[in-house]
Amino acid sequence: MTNAFVRRGLHRALFFSVERPWQALGLCLLIVIGFGAGLRTLSISADTRAYFPPDGALRQTLDRFEQRYAEQNNLLLVFHSNDDSLFTEERIALIDSITEEAWKIPYTTRVDSITNATHIAADGDMIKIDPMIDAARTNIGAPLDMDVLRSLVLGDNLLVNRLVSPDGRTTAININVQYPRASTTASGTVIAAADAMVAAFAPQTLGLSVWKTGRVATSNAFSAASKQDLKTLTPLSYLVIVILLMVLLRSVPAAAALFSTILLAIVCSLGLAGWMGLQINSATASSPTIIMALGVAAIIHVVISFLHAFSAGDDRRMSIRRALGDDIKPVALTLCTTAIGFLTLNSADAPPFQELGTIIAAGALFSLLFGVLWLPAMLRLLPIKRPRTRGIIDRFVRGFAQRVIRYRTALLVATPILIALSAMGMARITIDDNYVRYFDKRFEFRTDTDQIITHLTGLDQLEFDVGGERDRAVLDPAYFAKLEAFETWLKAQPRVTYVASVAETFRRLNKHLHAGEEAFYRIPENAELLAQYLMLYEMSLPLGRTLTDQITIDRNRSRVTVIMRGASTREIQALQNRAERWLATHAPTAITGEGTGLAVMFSYLSSLNIKSMIGGTLIALIIISAILTLAFRSIGLGLLSLVPNLFPVLIAFGVWGALVGRVGVAISAVGAMTLGIIVDDTVHLLWRYREARLAGKDKPTAVHAMFKKVGRPMLTSSLILIAGFCVVATSGFHVTSAMGMLSAMIILIALLADWLFLPPLLLLLDRQAMAKNHVDGPNQRGHSQLSPAE
Repeated sequence: MTNAFVRRGLHRALFFSVERPWQALGLCLLIVIGFGAGLRTLSISADTRAYFPPDGALRQTLDRFEQRYAEQNNLLLVFHSNDDSLFTEERIALIDSITEEAWKIPYTTRVDSITNATHIAADGDMIKIDPMIDAARTNIGAPLDMDVLRSLVLGDNLLVNRLVSPDGRTTAININVQYPRASTTASGTVIAAADAMVAAFAPQTLGLSVWKTGRVATSNAFSAASKQDLKTLTPLSYLVIVILLMVLLRSVPAAAALFSTILLAIVCSLGLAGWMGLQINSATASSPTIIMALGVAAIIHVVISFLHAFSAGDDRRMSIRRALGDDIKPVALTLCTTAIGFLTLNSADAPPFQELGTIIAAGALFSLLFGVLWLPAMLRLLPIKRPRTRGIIDRFVRGFAQRVIRYRTALLVATPILIALSAMGMARITIDDNYVRYFDKRFEFRTDTDQIITHLTGLDQLEFDVGGERDRAVLDPAYFAKLEAFETWLKAQPRVTYVASVAETFRRLNKHLHAGEEAFYRIPENAELLAQYLMLYEMSLPLGRTLTDQITIDRNRSRVTVIMRGASTREIQALQNRAERWLATHAPTAITGEGTGLAVMFSYLSSLNIKSMIGGTLIALIIISAILTLAFRSIGLGLLSLVPNLFPVLIAFGVWGALVGRVGVAISAVGAMTLGIIVDDTVHLLWRYREARLAGKDKPTAVHAMFKKVGRPMLTSSLILIAGFCVVATSGFHVTSAMGMLSAMIILIALLADWLFLPPLLLLLDRQAMAKNHVDGPNQRGHSQLSPAE
């Protein structure tokens, strides 16, 4: 009696929107208003650290470093002369003027260029520290001597390959800023102010090209990628999906009903993200497109069933009830497994992928909710004409089923061979998480950065926080001896173009306080003398200049900056590991240190996420298999459902490895993400096959029935999914585009696997298991659906 009561309750809930469409629409609008209100708090993140968890080791190392030496949010303005030399009076005057004006950019704390770089000179027993531009004058107020300035600048080890190129044609102004890390607009404000400032000086009129990069430009590029995808990909994907729906359904009102259903799900899922305090970032910006594709692909089974029943002569109300009763179980099953697949992204190490999984999982569940409440009401109320009978697709599917049955043995043999051959391409896959290459050349950040790497310096910057074992270790000659040895070792490493530490400042001070003799270009061997030099230097620095970005206030630690040019992910990791081993081996009692920096963090991004996602994918496999086993009431079918869905991932990655080779962080999420998607078609096929077998049909007839029932909606939903992910693949942000392209490939291959491999597998392995199972339902008719007449 209890079961009958529960069944009646579920029956009434399922058909509520059919019988009371206006009340159902009102309820949906209340749900949308409640969740959609969270959209007000949704913002776009511009933080490059968003890909790293705050409690992760890499993030904590960088945070410790920046607490000691100040956060290095910099904007690098680069000027390149289109002829032989930058060193002309007009160009140097321009660089000097922009250097002074740059202090007016919001949040600016320091500005460095070749004109205001410190030049140390002796003045009796004292030292004189002047800006480089003043040091190149014979007297105060005298004109600049360009040859002297060029000589001073190109002879400065701290400037070459960082603020000036060795050939003297390219220079940079480095602007450090400090703004609230949580700010979503500060990086854009800084960029806009810098662009306006440069435009006012019109450097192009002097034959100078202008480029910009740096941490601020990187943050702004991540934010711009999110905004661009929301502005372009989302509308484009919606347009593509609407056109496909109208063509495949041949009914504008039916397409509108389905599209509006998923649109409400998107609003609610993004609103929920806002209530949860999440931010849209470069990874989650694609979530509306993915939810639209997933929701439409799942719910379209109900719409096609409705149109089929409607065209067969049933009235509108009965057609909707029949479609819901016949398809809601497999649709609910597919959307739940999709949600589980995306929720496993929460095991990823990168927070943006965790958030992407949460948003899309919510979108899948909201799609199910509105598919039961909103969609039937809209189908009931909209002026949908009775469709004409369609035969072309049905004939194609029927003929396809016949050929699959006829050639089942060949397909069973050929498929494993194809999988093995394709998987060989996986050996060519290399991981590359250079964050500059996350952006394609549609982004000014990418083109500017490529020019800067070519003409000035690399952007793969590693920072080593080097500490001593005693108090005020930086004033210990033994500390400097090891520090200099570390510098020398670093300069000899592959791809390294620049190494700098505070040791260079002390070498210069010692030289100039000994009448400029080259023999004294070394670290003093007296600790008291080092302390005096440090005090003398700091007292002589101009306003706004300090050594706190080089030495900690307690004098126990200093930083070593290394710049690599054109380094791969593996080369960055290798240098960091070798450097830390060198410190542990050659200076165990004098100094210790650890490497950090954005380049180091991003070099580990994929490997960390792949490790964490392996566990998540295994959990998803177990959960999905358990759910399908319960749904099918068959352990064999539950396990069998996963077989054709593991192959597409192997084949797609193999093809990607053979054709592209390089992958980034996207590969770590695609496997788990697509598992919940591609299992959907398998569920529909097995559900209909099981239904036919329970009705007493033999295996070949059951395969025919399976294709007849779900062939057209499967083809339609797969086309929509592939089209949606192909739109995602057009993103200028590589993480998003690679995820879209890989997902589209996997879904296409999954369709082929379900149609070419699963039926022969069923014919081979099904040993009358279906016939032995008890019938699902009280009426013993062999049907698992809810009867529309109940």
